[in-house]
Amino acid sequence: MKIPIQWCMAALLALPMLGLAQQPANTLNAITDGAAVGDGVADDTAAINAVISTANAQGKDVYFPAGTYWVTGQISMKNGVSLFGDQNGISLLKASSLKVIGEPDNNGSTVANLAVEDLFFLNLSLNLNGNQKDNITVRQCAFATTIGLGADGFQTVVLSRGANCVVEDCLFFCAEADWDDNGIKGIQNFSNTDMVIRRNIFGLDLGNLTWLDTEWKGYANWMNPEARLLQFKAEEGLPNRMGAMKGAMRLNECRRTLVIDNIFNMDPVACGVEQHAGNMDVDHIIYATQAEDVEIIANWFRGHPNSPAGGLKHRDTAGPGVIAANYFVDTPLLLYSYASDLTHGLDNQLVYRNHFEILTDEATFGRNGISYYMSDTLAGVNNKIASNTFECADGYSSISLHNGDPSEWKVYDSNRYISGAPIEVEGNNAPYSTLSGAPSASETSPYDGYVVPDLDIPEYGEEPAVPPSPGSAQFEVLEDTYVKQADPTGNFGTASTLNVRKEGTSEINAFLKFMVSGITNGIVSAKVRLYSLHDHTVGIWRVNDVAWSETSMTWDGRPTMDETISTAAALTEQWVELDVSSVVTGNGTYAFGLKTTSANYRNFSSREGAGIPTLLLTFAEGNNDLDGDLIPNGWEEEYFGGATNAMATADADGDGFDNLAEFIAGTNPTNAGSFFAASSTNLSSGFVVEWSAVSNREYGVWHSVSLTNAFTNLASGILFPQNSYTDTLHAIEAGGFYEVDVKLLP
Repeated sequence: MKIPIQWCMAALLALPMLGLAQQPANTLNAITDGAAVGDGVADDTAAINAVISTANAQGKDVYFPAGTYWVTGQISMKNGVSLFGDQNGISLLKASSLKVIGEPDNNGSTVANLAVEDLFFLNLSLNLNGNQKDNITVRQCAFATTIGLGADGFQTVVLSRGANCVVEDCLFFCAEADWDDNGIKGIQNFSNTDMVIRRNIFGLDLGNLTWLDTEWKGYANWMNPEARLLQFKAEEGLPNRMGAMKGAMRLNECRRTLVIDNIFNMDPVACGVEQHAGNMDVDHIIYATQAEDVEIIANWFRGHPNSPAGGLKHRDTAGPGVIAANYFVDTPLLLYSYASDLTHGLDNQLVYRNHFEILTDEATFGRNGISYYMSDTLAGVNNKIASNTFECADGYSSISLHNGDPSEWKVYDSNRYISGAPIEVEGNNAPYSTLSGAPSASETSPYDGYVVPDLDIPEYGEEPAVPPSPGSAQFEVLEDTYVKQADPTGNFGTASTLNVRKEGTSEINAFLKFMVSGITNGIVSAKVRLYSLHDHTVGIWRVNDVAWSETSMTWDGRPTMDETISTAAALTEQWVELDVSSVVTGNGTYAFGLKTTSANYRNFSSREGAGIPTLLLTFAEGNNDLDGDLIPNGWEEEYFGGATNAMATADADGDGFDNLAEFIAGTNPTNAGSFFAASSTNLSSGFVVEWSAVSNREYGVWHSVSLTNAFTNLASGILFPQNSYTDTLHAIEAGGFYEVDVKLLP
């Protein structure tokens, strides 16, 4: 189906040019009210400490506009002073060596009743330790670590000896920089009471974020997380694989802790025990020691090895405790009771309705999903394992009870292989008989309503899935050549390169010809694909005359280049695609010319070279819009389950954009957090306007001094993957408004 180019929508930056996000009420601006610079160069440590102290004295909070704040020493937080970042941009606190923000001294002053929201941290630990660290919320923050560690290790968020704390909707990711005996850990919860840890992600592959909007429950609480993470990656030079964590969470001597709806996505290569033999072993994806009343519910685990060091470990924890409705991908559950320096005992634990996907055989502890180790016999133990499912070959001993009295555990026959066959339990006197019946309804019913999260998260290194096209075809170039102004009668039709140059009387242009046939339905998009041998900007032109021959064309006899179609940035030894959808509309012969803005020789591979120019087409198959609502069948099927199920004017997710607008923008119509939006950042070079770009769309940027005045076009014809525009014209103005529009390419 041909998509009319006039279908378009716009995202309006209806705010002063200091940024899209409004500064929260009752806050001091770290830059305009304080002395921070936020340019990533100036040392902002003293300025940040000063503005926090001022906010404390005035009963206010601190807002960090989008920017990079360079930190070289400790940032001290103050009682009641919350820290906020830009919800739409990146407010980054960055250090080159591991630094602390917070109050790590157990004997320090009271730091309580505050929030840390919408901030990015690079190589900083948020550490609040002490008896007066209560009522703290950490929300919608990103914690990244890229450097090696010292002897003391590093925890990105430490909350100790406090009460009523929450960590939610945060991202924790770490590069494999320099493993040692104390690798990176995510959250350290020591001796806290009543703590909630929910909807966080531990470990990310920044090369593939396509799953966030469908699999992560915290997605709707962020503004454009994919675009912001990709910007963060690009600006800081982060690697793709950021899942190298020794452990995601430590729960030590804490009481009443809820861990729910989190994604533990460790990198199996970085975290595999064999990768760090003799150097650093992983230390459990969650490690709970001497804790009381811990509930671990509806989480997804992957990446730590199926071994005694890699699983979710409960050691000497007291009940009532629950591990329920979780999904374990080759990650074991290790239930330990032994003395050492801890209070001896593991009791009143319910392991219920979990799914274990077992992929590898760990001989040391049987081929286990659940393993229990007890150093001796304890009295009064009341632990129960019921209704767990094991996705592995029948016959795996997926529940192993070792080194103690297995009778102190009640293992019910409701534990089954995915085939429905009952589990055979391995024990000291194997086989161990299971029990009929079930735990009491009062114990299990609170956890029956949770959905076990069988998530579809790509493996590390897996390329993002390319949405299927309605149909596609490609045609190699039929003829190609170039002509030289300095050699007006020369012919270069058999050369292995297509040369271009823009230099006075020495201009060089290239020509290509394609023949399209066999297309029976409307073309959705058409792109000329070229292999570039140099960096430069190339433009493709329409050539109406298709009668020329590559073996006879000269500068004097060259056809006219009628109009420019599109431009693109070509990179050395990479493919570049030039959109020609406005010209290629069906079967026939098409010719194009190439020009460059470079004064130097710039080359592409010709059909005689290694990288043959190609015309790539996508086209509709059959009737691509059965209900005639201007939304393709495939899009309606993907999001609404049927080719006619989406009403174009309906707003399914209530985000203010109807389904037709979501289709045009390339956003998810079933997720309120996915919509077309733009942001601006004030840099020394000008205002940078950014948006989330997708393929087969064209973007334009507009500006006005007020909402009552007309908008003036600053740029148009901006194509994916470009997703920003720098406005130097209005940089000195006190304020203004931007509008970004998006429309489908024909």
